Amino acid sequence: MLGRRLGGGIVFASAATLLSCVAASSVPLHNVRPISKLEARSLPEKYVVARVLGQLAALLLTDKTPGAGLIARPPLTQADRQVIYDRLSQVALEYPGAGSPPIPPALSEDGVNQLLERLTGIISLWHDPYWTQHPQHPLWQLGLHTRPYATRIRDLCAVDSITMEFAHVDGSEDASARMRVSNVMIDRSYKFLVPPSSERPVEVSAHERSGTDTACAKLDSDQNFFVAPNDVAAFEGVTLAQAAITSASQPALPYVLSCDRKDAEACRKDIASAHASNIWVGKCAPPDVSPESACDVMLDGNDLVITVKSGAISQVDVHQTVVIADELAD
Repeated sequence: MLGRRLGGGIVFASAATLLSCVAASSVPLHNVRPISKLEARSLPEKYVVARVLGQLAALLLTDKTPGAGLIARPPLTQADRQVIYDRLSQVALEYPGAGSPPIPPALSEDGVNQLLERLTGIISLWHDPYWTQHPQHPLWQLGLHTRPYATRIRDLCAVDSITMEFAHVDGSEDASARMRVSNVMIDRSYKFLVPPSSERPVEVSAHERSGTDTACAKLDSDQNFFVAPNDVAAFEGVTLAQAAITSASQPALPYVLSCDRKDAEACRKDIASAHASNIWVGKCAPPDVSPESACDVMLDGNDLVITVKSGAISQVDVHQTVVIADELAD
């Protein structure tokens, strides 16, 4: 899910030394050391995080294009770099207890320095369960993540995941290949401490959020977190999915049900037996935006488009989804 790399350039004494060098621009950013998968596996976590963040700074502040990655992508534009910077700034600023002053909105050296300083205190490596003791392939991806934390919506916890994609510095095709960060993807996943019971998301006070944060921090981020575009969409998606599941068990279905590959009764039973915790939320418009809105969710392997009209579910369209996955052996 996530990626990292390291490579040649400077010798560092500690993670703090590396970050301070990057922050002070005393080392040319394009010389921040690449990293191999062997190094990512064997070095202490703080060193790996420091080198990856140094490469992130180089990616954001220079137009130097890394080599070929596992997935062919066009070189990042300045606009692409600004989007990555904006998303990472959002991660840093929405984390509970985020400091001040705010991170400068325009991509700049000063802004990147502030961003790295804040990220260093809140992220850790995601330990990929598919990594083996003796890796065979280059470091194509490496993951960083925050711990689960409380959002501003009551009982809603979140985890931010930062996936680093890497590209070749040299031509090696094994785990010793020197790699450099070439792209960054940021996702936020969610979990409710208790299922939502209100019709609309309730924004909590700083005091209540602090109490919720203690409970969120105890959660296992690998267990039943779901992806959604934002906090409000997470609330709407789960609330509508719960309503669709509950209504599917009633004698008289209160909405129109349309299924593309099953008869209506079999489809209805699938929805009634689904679990709202096994969900993925796509585009989901709040129902107060217009008289009719829709929410796209993946529920127990079925793609549901839930249409809301005048505050109630009016139609559920169900499309069965076939997922094809291929893991690259380590």
